Amino acid sequence: GEYISAHVRARYPAFESPMNKSKSYLVDKVGGHFEWEGDVREYMIKLSDNAINCAHLLSPDLPVFFVSDSHHLSNFWNSTEIKKIGDNVDVPVLAVNRSIEPPHIDRDDGWPGSKPYDFFTVFEDILIMGGSKCVAHGIGSFGSLGSALIGNKCSVVHRNPKGGSNMCPNQSSERALIPTDPKVK
Repeated sequence: GEYISAHVRARYPAFESPMNKSKSYLVDKVGGHFEWEGDVREYMIKLSDNAINCAHLLSPDLPVFFVSDSHHLSNFWNSTEIKKIGDNVDVPVLAVNRSIEPPHIDRDDGWPGSKPYDFFTVFEDILIMGGSKCVAHGIGSFGSLGSALIGNKCSVVHRNPKGGSNMCPNQSSERALIPTDPKVK
């Protein structure tokens, strides 16, 4: 691809998130939303800023396609268009403007009242990530699926399991296969 991708799972319940801890599960799995203001907004912008920095380091000459499960965050980067890195590097950032949050496919009840086309945006995002040269992804499995679609040949993990940022470059981009069969060398 002629672009790289950065994915942020904004609604993932994480220890370091400023979201209300007792309601963070509802924000993630029940399709609830978080208020796009104050500490939560700043936390999400910081996470996504780091994700874009990490993606940029993988291939500095290409624009970044930004994907998130938060329409607020995608819309923020869609309206920003250019991200400054350092004093003199402008990175073009592309994102899809969305009016509602993307649905989660893993919901047990299948999003009551939903139609198949309600999930088109989810597949659009994963296919666009799968067409990119490199993928920077965090926790959850959606971004790592995008990385798998390109063969994990150019990827980095920008977020730790507790929800904070992993600064890049980091060793997550230096993956080695670990055989599960002792006969395989």
